[in-house]
Amino acid sequence: MKNEQFFILFGAAFFKTLVFNVIFLTFFDFSLFYDFFRFFLPLFLKLFALSSITVSTAFFAFEKRNKIKKSIKKY
Repeated sequence: MKNEQFFILFGAAFFKTLVFNVIFLTFFDFSLFYDFFRFFLPLFLKLFALSSITVSTAFFAFEKRNKIKKSIKKY
């Protein structure tokens, strides 16, 4: 994996996690949802990170496919 791909994947996962934390931990009273968040928050964060990686990987695969199509059209 190239360095720039790693930073894009890491950045996408980090910012999605950050946005999720800001929205849910500031707008909900944490004491009311303590049991819910104690179990589900790590799960949600893992799912968001996984979805970020999936979207980024799909983007790179799509870009590579377009390059291959362009190179085939040349011949």
